[in-house]
Amino acid sequence: MSTTANDIIEMALRRIKIVSRDEAMLADDAAHALKALNFMLHGWDAKGANINHSDYALSTPVQLQDRLHDGIIHLLAVRLATDFGVPLPTADGFDYRSWWQTVLTAGLNTSDVDLDVAVTRLPSQRRVNVSG
Repeated sequence: MSTTANDIIEMALRRIKIVSRDEAMLADDAAHALKALNFMLHGWDAKGANINHSDYALSTPVQLQDRLHDGIIHLLAVRLATDFGVPLPTADGFDYRSWWQTVLTAGLNTSDVDLDVAVTRLPSQRRVNVSG
C-alpha cells in the first residue's frame, strides 16, 4: 500500500495536534494542508531538488522515496503550525541539513554517470616522465 498525500497531511496535522488520534480531519483543514504541501514541494523544485512535482490531490500516491516521508511530515507540520497558530513541533532529533542533502540526492544514481577522461584526469593529476 502506497502512502498518499492524505496520509502525509493527516500525520502532519496530528503532529501539531490539530487532529487527535481518535478523530478524522476536517475537510477545510485537509484542503488547506494540501495546498501547503503542494506549495512546499514546488518550492523544493525551485531550490534545486528536481523532484518534478505535480500538484497532488488527497488520494494521490506520494511520488517520493519512503525514506523522505518523515522529513516531509515534519516540515509540513512546521509550516502548518504557523498557519493554525499552534506551537511549532519539536525537532525530536530531526537533522534538517542532513535530510535536505538526502532530498537533493534522492534521484541521483552515480553509477549512471559516464565522465570524460578530461574530467576525471585533471592537469594536477597528470604525471610527466622526466627519465630519459
